[in-house]
Amino acid sequence: MQVQYLFRRTRIIGTMEAIVVGRAGRHRILTWAIAWGLAGIGLFTADIFSNPRRGPLWVAVVCGLVAWSAAGAVTLHRAHIVRGGVIWVLAYGIAFWPGAMWGASFERNGSAGFVGALLGWAVGGAIGALVSGYISAPRRCHVGPVIVAVAWGLSFFVGGYFAVVAGMLLPQAAKGVLAFLGQRAALTIGWGLGAMLGGALASALGMAAYDAIAGSSSEAAV
Repeated sequence: MQVQYLFRRTRIIGTMEAIVVGRAGRHRILTWAIAWGLAGIGLFTADIFSNPRRGPLWVAVVCGLVAWSAAGAVTLHRAHIVRGGVIWVLAYGIAFWPGAMWGASFERNGSAGFVGALLGWAVGGAIGALVSGYISAPRRCHVGPVIVAVAWGLSFFVGGYFAVVAGMLLPQAAKGVLAFLGQRAALTIGWGLGAMLGGALASALGMAAYDAIAGSSSEAAV
């Protein structure tokens, strides 16, 4: 009786996981937009762009790792969720730490610190796409993943820049519209929405390149 219960429960959990992954895979741009929104909320909560920083750094790290790993796994690795999650955890780590160091370096040299942070963001996205592409591409295809990586890096930089601009405007609008929630909550929601818009733009550009290269690679492999 207990064995049947465990089997039934495992099957239900597996079915629910398949449904969630399937829907997220079909709505890839929305999935990445939500991931960027969560990562953006983490960065805002950590007050990552202030000097000195006044928020908990672990919030930015955890939110970004969870968001990127989930989005990368269900949109690019639906057949290998765990492997995809690990790849995009590493990708966010690469995006976060070099981005923080480059941002600080840019500020010390009199440049805009967010540009250095966006470069790190772009490198992380490019490496995640590169590794994902090499794993999923046909064996004879070596150029395609590199092109996808370059496209994803550029799209993450453009999307990140758009997210920063939107993140400056939307929090002020949210502060007026959502004043009943309190200033801090309204600003956080506004920043998250700005990050979501940037993520939607970045993933739309990146997925377009990914689909184009994956389609041409599949035809070449036939």
